Amino acid sequence: MTEVKTSVLKTLKAMKNTETKLPINISSFERLTQNNMLYVDKTELIYNFISTTGQYFLSRPRRFGKTLLISLMRFLFMGKKEYFENLWIGKNNRWDFKKFPVILLDFNGITNETPDEFKLMLGNALVEISENYEITLKQSRLKERLKELILKLYKKYDSKIVIFIDEYDKPIIDHLGAGDDRLDIAIKNRNILKSFYGTLKENSVDNALYLLFITGVSKFSHTSIFSDLNNLTDLTMDKEYASLLGYTEEEIQF
Repeated sequence: MTEVKTSVLKTLKAMKNTETKLPINISSFERLTQNNMLYVDKTELIYNFISTTGQYFLSRPRRFGKTLLISLMRFLFMGKKEYFENLWIGKNNRWDFKKFPVILLDFNGITNETPDEFKLMLGNALVEISENYEITLKQSRLKERLKELILKLYKKYDSKIVIFIDEYDKPIIDHLGAGDDRLDIAIKNRNILKSFYGTLKENSVDNALYLLFITGVSKFSHTSIFSDLNNLTDLTMDKEYASLLGYTEEEIQF
């Protein structure tokens, strides 16, 4: 952790006398980079868990930078070396910038007003990803469609797959505290997600994955939404990754 802090502070000091702007409400790493905005270098911390295959979960409140973190990692796994030339992970030649097939499911942009609409829009999101990779999906049910997408990507590119799921719990918490009807929607959406995420535990799918990274605002117990996906490594309260998002006092007062 001392080495990580030193790396972050060196990055901040190098930027101190530049016109670098502090990003406000920016969740795109590409936009942040192209507009010369300040990024506090967390890539050494990120490298610590993406350098080996694994499945991870991270919970933080909204507006804490979870989406930006996923955006950055997505570019890492897309092999976009040019975005990281001035960051720890690009300078230390520890990451080979191999290009992986990437599935990104951002529940901020998937409508969930009713369970039927939610299933339709989630299914459409999978189709859109498949079309971007020029893959045709034949399955209609969500579980089978997700599995089909993963296995076809695995076969087409002869490469392990990376999956990012951002704000996994939004289709549930959007409806909590708003009356019995909305609570019923939350329960039905939870059941949809429970079955959907359970696909990722199947042996054929698990063997095709290099990294699974899930973020959310809250952590539902393993007896509910994650009961079929109970092998996630939870980084939420891991001391080593406490500074993965946001700024520490030391970073602010450099």
